[in-house]
Amino acid sequence: MAVISKIRKHSGLIVAAIGIAIIGFVVQDGLGNRRNRAPFIAEVGGEKVTYATFDQHVSQITEQYRNAQGADVNLTPEDLTQIRNMAWERIVTGILMQKACDRMGLQVTPAEMNDMYYGEHISPILYQYFGNPATGEYDRSQVMMLISNFDQLPPEDRQVLSEVERIVKEERLKEKYYFMVAQGFYVPTAFAAELAHLRADQATAGFACLPYSEISDNDITLTDADYRRFYEENKHTLKQEKASVDIDYVSWDVMPTAADIADIERNAAEVFAELQTEEDIPDFVMTVSADRFDSVYKTRSEVEPGWDSLLFNAQPGTSFAPRRVLKAYQMAKLMDVQMRSDSLHAAHILIGFGQSVQNRRDRDAARALADSLKQVLQAAPDRLAELAAAFSDDRSAAQNGGDLGWQKDGTFVKPFNQALIDGRVGDITVVETAFGFHVLRIIDKTAPVKKVLACVISMPVEPSIETAKDVYAQASRFLSQCKSGADFDSVARQNGMRVRTATRVDELADQMPGLTNAREIVRWAYNKDNKAGDVAQEVFEMENRYVVATLKKRHKEGYMPLSELKEMPQLEYRIKRDVKADRLMEKAKTAEGKTSVAQVAEAWGVTADQAENVTFNGYAFGARGYEPALIGTLFGLKEGQLSKPVKGNSGVYVLASEGLTVGEGNPDMIRFQMMQSFQQRTFNLVRAALGEDYGIKDNRAMYF
Repeated sequence: MAVISKIRKHSGLIVAAIGIAIIGFVVQDGLGNRRNRAPFIAEVGGEKVTYATFDQHVSQITEQYRNAQGADVNLTPEDLTQIRNMAWERIVTGILMQKACDRMGLQVTPAEMNDMYYGEHISPILYQYFGNPATGEYDRSQVMMLISNFDQLPPEDRQVLSEVERIVKEERLKEKYYFMVAQGFYVPTAFAAELAHLRADQATAGFACLPYSEISDNDITLTDADYRRFYEENKHTLKQEKASVDIDYVSWDVMPTAADIADIERNAAEVFAELQTEEDIPDFVMTVSADRFDSVYKTRSEVEPGWDSLLFNAQPGTSFAPRRVLKAYQMAKLMDVQMRSDSLHAAHILIGFGQSVQNRRDRDAARALADSLKQVLQAAPDRLAELAAAFSDDRSAAQNGGDLGWQKDGTFVKPFNQALIDGRVGDITVVETAFGFHVLRIIDKTAPVKKVLACVISMPVEPSIETAKDVYAQASRFLSQCKSGADFDSVARQNGMRVRTATRVDELADQMPGLTNAREIVRWAYNKDNKAGDVAQEVFEMENRYVVATLKKRHKEGYMPLSELKEMPQLEYRIKRDVKADRLMEKAKTAEGKTSVAQVAEAWGVTADQAENVTFNGYAFGARGYEPALIGTLFGLKEGQLSKPVKGNSGVYVLASEGLTVGEGNPDMIRFQMMQSFQQRTFNLVRAALGEDYGIKDNRAMYF
């Protein structure tokens, strides 16, 4: 049926449209199979998940992805990682949500399911398949007919509909749970009113500043006490939730040499010479080109980039010599030019034969029936829907009356498509394809436009095997010179190589700076037999790249040790800033007893300044930029009151409030915005809370 085909085609899009959380709430029976002896890949709330179950989900999502993108789509390593992550979230979230809903006694009743299928509250998931795009109406009759005839549907169609029903049910269960959580969030009226004022009120401040730039960094020598104080004050920001590693590495790109390019040019010239005399163009293209032959006639905007002006101003049979296009040499041949309709509207009755139909009619009987139906339709074209429902072997005919709708030229199988192009609107004819005989009616088609049929041969500019061997030899020589990580840097300098560092790499990471497929390096680094300072005794091979790596450091889960703080140069400036603040706080004491910003500025030998239109909810303190400590201090002062010295981001300040403009504010809007923000974050908050409550043990690194 057409709608089933539509659901099957777009089933992968369900994942993108409603999120992983919707797809994976109820775990399949296999998750609870304690008899499965395979090592478990996860343990969620005490429930073990075998690798076989995980792999089943990966296969399902991969199939959905291929259905959505095309069966011949090439899955990249990044695609595979994303698919595995989706499978993980589907399983883990499913177990967590099922446990949470069971604990609360939440269910989706048959009455609710009926309401989502036929009642007043149609599921958005069903609406996208059974809604009429033209009228916006939901076709309840079509849904009822599918459900009532469920047992008569082919097994693959029953499976598709069952999957949709499962997702609809789980989405409803999720909505119930999250709605309950979201409704528990409340913003008191007084709180909203106060926050509205803090967002709308604007304050003006006068201030004097002792800038940190007064003290040179070179005049600061950090002590152990300085590091320890910073560590204690900021320890909450220095906690690592998971163990990680630091990895140093050097890499060699395998790029085509001048000799490689010359060889590719010669090869392209030879192929071009054959192209000009070749008779079987499709087979020839499939043999020599990196891209498949495309038999579809194309408009000017659809041809390969850069070939439009050439192909649309040439005669059929014209060949175009190889030229460099980005990372490939391309050549082309114009095979045909036609004026063709770009969109076609047709209806048909399919009469199958042989193994394609249950009654096993033979070819002659199928042809005779098709010819008879053609004669009937030529006399009464309006009976096509009626006859399609009665005779067509296309299962969608019961829903669409054989109407295939508007389709782009080239969408249909070739004989069918060509009959539409060659015929006239209103024609009724019989066409044979691999599916059987089609009694075809041409309902309408757009005005003809100029289209071309051309082959474009693409020959990638890639390094040769010899070049790859030479680069591998360089990497191997480098590796042989590295006895340990201690001499990694010196060997790199001797070879003119740059050492790169990947810091705090997660156990499941598949990327490192400059490396898009670094999974094997990460797996090596996390091998318990390897210790900090070890150099991997293999050259890692990636796409057009070789890598030599060393394990620099292991970081344990929990709070960072104080010793590691000294190894983080990015924090040094903050610690020095704290030391400068201490010195300037001493200098600030010269303003003790002063009663105005002007007096403070004079005592400090600086110029008094002013910050206007400062809001509590903002980030900027006038031209001084991000200064939250100053903003908080300002809104705690009475008008004219002078503050004590305040440590800011750019210096030590003393400030005074010079007035407050009270804004009107909108407490109702504040309350609405806060409620909306919480509801949008509900899934992530619930997912994290349930994970912490039930516990999740992640063993994926054992497998990938």
